[in-house]
Amino acid sequence: MATPARRLAVPPPTCRTSFPTPATLALAALVWCALAVNPVGAAMTVVGEPAGDFRLTDLQGRAVHLQQLLEDRSALVLFSSVGCIPCEESAPAVQRVAERFADRLEVLCVMLSEPSMVRHWLASGARYPGARILVGPDGSAPYATAREYGVLGTPTAFLIGQDGSVQWRHVGRITTEQLDDVLPGILATAAPDTASDILALRGEP
Repeated sequence: MATPARRLAVPPPTCRTSFPTPATLALAALVWCALAVNPVGAAMTVVGEPAGDFRLTDLQGRAVHLQQLLEDRSALVLFSSVGCIPCEESAPAVQRVAERFADRLEVLCVMLSEPSMVRHWLASGARYPGARILVGPDGSAPYATAREYGVLGTPTAFLIGQDGSVQWRHVGRITTEQLDDVLPGILATAAPDTASDILALRGEP
């Protein structure tokens, strides 16, 4: 009579749970945002072309119409999102420009995140002071506006002259030096006293 084969005891599989790090979450949010706002093959807004007009709202529910703002000033339109590290790193340069040229440059931060997330994000620390934080007119994230501008990820910035054309487009972290290079040419004719402010921005006498 054959001896029955011995059955080896196999321990049950162990389930190891790992939690994503903040950096991983931020990267995932950036990739998701890029895929959500602009599918492959979408048109890109380029320098020299007219900027797409938009009507959005700020967090207080006030309407913001780009074409109307351009009647007496230029605009820096910054597409940003919650959890975007380069967006956070761009805040000091954006704040500096918003404060110095508040009378001739409107800084608009278009948030590609749900308004509830945006409010929580702003409550956790001062971000983009001097900028108007915008969301969709229906209280949602303004992905349609991002698609119209050809935004592939955040941060993406556009400097728009009073003639309504895109003067500068930049993807990624924004530095003070970059804004110092492009603002003089755009704001030179915005107001008679702009020249002295530009020299001060550059640190020249």
